[in-house]
Amino acid sequence: MKRAMLLLLTASVMFSCGSKGSDPTPANPMLGSWKVKSITRDDVDYTSLYTNTKFVFSNNSYSVSNRPINTPFLNSGTFTSASKNFSQSDGTTFNYVNVGDNEITFSFVFNGTGYVGGRVSEVTGNWKVDLVKE
Repeated sequence: MKRAMLLLLTASVMFSCGSKGSDPTPANPMLGSWKVKSITRDDVDYTSLYTNTKFVFSNNSYSVSNRPINTPFLNSGTFTSASKNFSQSDGTTFNYVNVGDNEITFSFVFNGTGYVGGRVSEVTGNWKVDLVKE
């Protein structure tokens, strides 16, 4: 009887140590709150204007707070974790250069669509943005 119990116990341990199946889908590393590490337009540093700016990514949308007055960023937009870009309603598309656990780098060309009053030239150009996780 003891031998049968020992065999049954050994067999149950062996089967329980098998493969656990596929790992769950990893969380999107973009989700969360991010602050500006650096930001340039046409290779000119504008980081000091964005020291309090925050990007918050959640599900399929993002928001931007504490933006300077003359900025290419709208208050919010959409993104899909499966794509390599995200966009805002004026048609501007931001292309990921790098997405890591603690840093995001993206670039885009802004042409000033939607801005009125002659300030288009202050934000038109090639932008590169580095964000770090808060």
